[in-house]
Amino acid sequence: MFYNPAGLGFSNYRWNGGAFTYHQVPLTEMPGSYYGFAYQDDRIPKFGFAGYVNHFSDEVLEYTSDFTGAIDPNSPIVEKRSDNTFAMGMGYCFQSNDIFDNSAGIGIKYFQENYNDIQSSTIAFDAGYLLRIIKQFRFGIVFRNIGPDYSFHYNDSITSKYPLPLTVVTGIGYSDFFNAGKIRILDISSEISLGKILPKDYDKFFFNSGVETGLFKTLFFRFGYAHPNTITFNGSDEITWGTGVSVFNHFDFDFFTSDYYNSKSMIKPTSSGYSFSFKRGLNWSAKDWTWWRN
Repeated sequence: MFYNPAGLGFSNYRWNGGAFTYHQVPLTEMPGSYYGFAYQDDRIPKFGFAGYVNHFSDEVLEYTSDFTGAIDPNSPIVEKRSDNTFAMGMGYCFQSNDIFDNSAGIGIKYFQENYNDIQSSTIAFDAGYLLRIIKQFRFGIVFRNIGPDYSFHYNDSITSKYPLPLTVVTGIGYSDFFNAGKIRILDISSEISLGKILPKDYDKFFFNSGVETGLFKTLFFRFGYAHPNTITFNGSDEITWGTGVSVFNHFDFDFFTSDYYNSKSMIKPTSSGYSFSFKRGLNWSAKDWTWWRN
């Protein structure tokens, strides 16, 4: 939801009445958990807000070596690592008619990382704009990581600073809901990074695309591709797929897996995860018992 916070200004039936998501991602290096919520209300149809918490933590057992480079098995050292992100955001649709919908949004994020006795943290903002044409086609642009440098602390003193990768990203999307036939939902989207302005040693190009379809509003299938994945596994291409089940218009269960490919080393690490979502928390009706027809 925070790829572009302007999307919170467009009505989404999953968030109407409130939604909560728990996402467990046992990554190859650091297992992580995601807790997110979103809320929209028919009484304020052009406004929405949301937030999330990301938490990754791990403990690695390391061993010291002597002057010859030999490992000493009797001198283990436990290295503790954790990453946390806290975010809040909102979006507002400031203009709407039968052809065009315009929405703007802003989000604030707090990053915190701990590595043994070293702590680092900063605050950053995201600002986005989203245009929707005839309720189906989308075009958006978002400015990510606007804020101060990342500060590293050791024993309560600042040791160094590093700039966040200020990024400008644009993307297009298409969504459709069918009232007849077995295929009920189709969603296609792509985004391209225009360039990570700071710092200069970050990769300049990023492409991410995905498609999702649903059968009877119950079974969902997704496929995605990213090139290059500049954050995970040192610039490897990423291919993802996922499947999910939705019942009673309120409960979603999802599973996903990602494969990473690197042409230089031909590595293929894989990560998988699952999520549970409770949507439309305050909106219940008799139609929910026959959700696949309504």
